[in-house]
Amino acid sequence: GESVIAVLIHAMIYFLEKERVSVAAVLFGLAVHWRIYPVIYVPAIAVRLSHRDFLGFAVLSLSTFMVLVAFFYKLYGMEFLQCAYLHHSQRKDPQHNFSVYFFLVNGSADVTRFAFLPQLCLSTYLGLRSSGGWAPVFLLQTLAFVATNKVLT
Repeated sequence: GESVIAVLIHAMIYFLEKERVSVAAVLFGLAVHWRIYPVIYVPAIAVRLSHRDFLGFAVLSLSTFMVLVAFFYKLYGMEFLQCAYLHHSQRKDPQHNFSVYFFLVNGSADVTRFAFLPQLCLSTYLGLRSSGGWAPVFLLQTLAFVATNKVLT
């Protein structure tokens, strides 16, 4: 699954660089449907596109995402939503020895409930403040997202 996401994000970067925002938006909607985490790239996309282009990007990528969700919900019902999106808010992960939260998690529901906040803040900050091309900014965001993840293996 990760290789599919890599191809979709690389293709999205290619079309963003070619200023084919509509194609990039559809690819982004598909990528977020496939795995939810590419949503971390939204701040970087928002500050690098013009207001009009970003609105079009947002509408088209959200529409792509929603059409796919509706299609698979029609096929599989609530089981699809549970497996694809909702399990993230309900799962209890065991400790992972490379995680920055290794000693803190140890059964504490409070830490695990809010562990995503540093991850979200750092990734968003890098997306808003980093300069350079699309690929280096997305790389920085991804590294921050992975390095501060409570499930790091």
